[in-house]
Parts: sequence; structure tokens; C-alpha cells
Amino acid sequence: MTDRTLHTIHDYQVLIDQSIRHLGGYWRTLSGLARVTEELGELAELLLTEEKDPDTVGGELADVFIISTCLANQFATDLTKEYAELGLPALIHELDLSGEIGSASHHFLQLSQTAGSVARIINHYDGDKPMKESEKQMSVGKQLALFHQHLFHFAAALETNLLKYVESTLTKNLQRDKNRFALTSDPVTEISVSHYCNAKNLENTSFKQGSRIWGAKPWDNDQPVQENLNWFNESIQRYVKCAVIEGLDGFVLETPKQTVESHQIQHYIDEKTFSVMKTESDKRDFFIIRYVE
Repeated sequence: MTDRTLHTIHDYQVLIDQSIRHLGGYWRTLSGLARVTEELGELAELLLTEEKDPDTVGGELADVFIISTCLANQFATDLTKEYAELGLPALIHELDLSGEIGSASHHFLQLSQTAGSVARIINHYDGDKPMKESEKQMSVGKQLALFHQHLFHFAAALETNLLKYVESTLTKNLQRDKNRFALTSDPVTEISVSHYCNAKNLENTSFKQGSRIWGAKPWDNDQPVQENLNWFNESIQRYVKCAVIEGLDGFVLETPKQTVESHQIQHYIDEKTFSVMKTESDKRDFFIIRYVE
């Protein structure tokens, strides 16, 4: 599948991103969350089984790691940074948690508890459960990194090298899962992001290489301007809800040249909190929504 040698957690994050894009794109975040829950249930079933096949255990652990990393990718999470804040190394050969104290069941309970925190945040972003006024805002990226920490502890307690199974599982998935799932657009994979990155040298714009950018759905030339802007609004509001907490750098809207002005997009956001900047290429205009610090 790849000639890359996987040395760091970033390497795995990129490999998983490439694999899911090859399959057609990311699931909706709520669907991804449901799949994490499904895989955790299958791990619990293994815990209750007296005879555990090591390869089955490794495959299930790899599934949980892959799907949770997909969620991290969808929020443009830098897992290297989040791991560092937890005291986890980015280099794979240093990621040995076999000395951690605790039984497999103890670590699984911690894993399940953290999964609940991830679910709470994603339900706030993409579901129908608003955040309580008294509830502390948490980043889904940070919680997913903590989820990985508990997953590594759990795997070590089961004497399983988790990452050894990840690449083989991805290879199997590429052969098995092509066209298996109904895939939806996602802001990290929208064509507006790649068009903007290809059209501009990011070092000479407000963004730099490695920036965490979301993008809007493609412009529909068969619809009037206002209908397109209304179509964008759902994606804009989702970005507005996530941007500050997740540390996102910007949101890209791509339009035909001289079709829209910044003030028309500014109408959909709080001007005190977010700004709109217009930049042009030969064929398209790009509008960048950013948090005003």
C-alpha cells in the first residue's frame, strides 16, 4: 500500500487520511462516532471471551484506532501536538506503555469513559444536544488524543502491539470496503480547500503550510447567488461553532469570479468574532473566514 516507513504518529495520521480518501472520503462524524461505539462493543465482547485469538484482538484494536483517528482528521487535529501535551511521544518506537499499572478491564473502563466525552462534544457540534451553560468546553482533538492514550494502555495490558496491526488492517479495508459505505462530503476534503492551496502560495497568504483549514461545498452554477449562500450557511455555522475550541485556522468558500462580495458572506457570521478576507486566482474568488483574536 505504501513505501513509507511509519516512524511517527503523524505518519499514521497521514496514512489513514490517504486511505480514507482513496475509499471515497470520510463518513459523517456522527456515523464515525457510531462506528467507534460499535468497535468498543466488539472489544468488550472479546474481554468476556476466555480464548482470545491474538490476531482478532489486534485487528479490533486497530479498527478503533483507525476510526478514532479519522474523527481526529475531520477536525484537522494535530495529534503530535495533542500527544505531547499528554506526555506521549510522537516517535512510534518510544510509544511503549507496557509498564503502565492496571488491568485490561480497568483501562477499558477509562477508554469507554473518554469515548463518552468524545461523543458529548461531537453531539454538541453535529447532533441535537446543545451544550449546557455550566458545561466546560472541551476540544474533541484533545479528547481523542486521551482516548488513544487509554487505547495504548489497554493494548499493552492485552500484550498486543496495536500499531503493528494498523497498516495490515488498512490494506484489508482498501480491498474490502471500496464502495461499501454511503460517503458524504466533509470540510477537510472539500475541493475548495485543494483549489485554494493549489492556487496560492500559502507562505505568502494569511495561511501557512500545515494550517488547519476547512472548506465549503462546491458552488452550484445552476442556482442563484442567494441560494448558494444559503447552502453555504450550514457549513459556515458548523465552522463557527467548532473553530475556536478546536483551533481551526480558517474556512474557505470558493465562488466564480466577481459573483459575491465579502459583505454578503459577512452577513452569516458575527463580525466581532470572525472576519472575511477575499483573495483571487485567475478563475475563481476565495473568501476566507477566520476567527478574530
